Amino acid sequence: MTSSAEHVLEGGNVADVVVRVGSTVRKPAGVATAAVEALLDHFAEVGFLGAPRSLGRDELGRHILEYVPGEMTYSLPPLTADELLQLVGLSESSTTPRRAFSHHRGRNGRW
Repeated sequence: MTSSAEHVLEGGNVADVVVRVGSTVRKPAGVATAAVEALLDHFAEVGFLGAPRSLGRDELGRHILEYVPGEMTYSLPPLTADELLQLVGLSESSTTPRRAFSHHRGRNGRW
């Protein structure tokens, strides 16, 4: 059950119910949550700005994430060539931080 301060978000494909609370998103924790939290913490530590910040857990044990405004891709028209290039750039900029995480911290939990 969600409170009046919670707004159910649509379009996710990993969790049953994801809600927005103010400037945060709350989603049920699962077997991979600890690993996701560790990766997002690593991204924050190295200054990668292309991922939301992990903000811990709430009183219900849900994973709290920074809310990133925007639209879900399923509701948008196909990307233009320039938008695809921007997406490639974002993906490439995450390669070094991801590799550093894998090599130095290992996998904490299951993916």
